[in-house]
Amino acid sequence: MNPLNETEIRLLKHAAAKGDTVTAEQVPVYLRESLIQLRGAEAYLEKKYPEYKIQYHYFDPMTKLTEKGILYASLGGYERLGKIVIRRIREEYTYADTLYSDPLREIYDAAMIQSLSAVYRLLHAYTVFSTPVSLELPTDASLEQINRHDPQIMRHTELFVKGEPDVSDRLIGVLAHNGFYGSYTLYGVPPWGSTHPDILMESRDRYEKESFFCPFPEDES
Repeated sequence: MNPLNETEIRLLKHAAAKGDTVTAEQVPVYLRESLIQLRGAEAYLEKKYPEYKIQYHYFDPMTKLTEKGILYASLGGYERLGKIVIRRIREEYTYADTLYSDPLREIYDAAMIQSLSAVYRLLHAYTVFSTPVSLELPTDASLEQINRHDPQIMRHTELFVKGEPDVSDRLIGVLAHNGFYGSYTLYGVPPWGSTHPDILMESRDRYEKESFFCPFPEDES
């Protein structure tokens, strides 16, 4: 067994029984399979996100009593926590994650704002993708790649407009026509409200809002 690094020691200590010691050279027998899971997740993330520094936060390993393990991490430059889901299939561990949501969101939201420009002058859009996916979806995936993924990639988008949060048939129609499916919350920002994205996100609980859903197309195959 290769010596543990500081991150591995910290994460495994949280999974260790009270009073048990985890060091660079010492791992309790019952945690050795957890270490295999963790190192597999580290290798997976390094392969999928070579351009990012990965920040590791918490590890809940898969055990004989659970169906999956979860490693919480974030990409350098982003604050939102994502999760890496660890499962065991045919005696091998598999990995899928939600960290792609942050870099993908920037491309996705810009395209959405452009497509809605004829309907609304959006102040801001913020999408979170919640379906864990593996190596098959790049962080610069096209809208077509996102929508053709199986299983469907679930997402929630927060939209901000000046004035009343009016959910019109036209709004939903434009979103559906351009492939922007999923759940939405539309916030109405008062005329005197700030339009800075950070302030919009921090103040959204004060705004009037309407929730709606843009349904995914039925599978015609």
